[in-house]
Amino acid sequence: MKKTITVQIDIDTEVPGVSALSKLSDDIFKIAIRKDVIDAYGDGLSVVPIALTHELGHLVGVTFNLPAASRDPRSLDKYYSWLSILTDRSKQEAILASEREAWDVAELITHAGVQRHHALDSYMNVFHQGFERLSRLKR
Repeated sequence: MKKTITVQIDIDTEVPGVSALSKLSDDIFKIAIRKDVIDAYGDGLSVVPIALTHELGHLVGVTFNLPAASRDPRSLDKYYSWLSILTDRSKQEAILASEREAWDVAELITHAGVQRHHALDSYMNVFHQGFERLSRLKR
């Protein structure tokens, strides 16, 4: 598989609006983090990384056609209307499933557990090997 995507991240918590992932073209996406994040959680700027990982969760879902993301009416119809969603229970359920899926991916991003430890150990191995090579060169 080969995929190349471009992501523009725009964080401005002074601007009213809704944080969201937008598809600008087939391979260009924009993540906007807006004031709604601060208003919803009231934790100040500490919630911005959490909101960003959630929107990245949506990006992963769309990029890899995860089940809920592929059924999200907001992704299927560029010109969806909230009125059609508010009157259609199946669309509401599809959106909630997509939101859960994005939070699940965000959880993977923020709590990578074993992968995190393995990755950090691999950096330490690289540093150690590099140090050993430099030591041999200096002799």
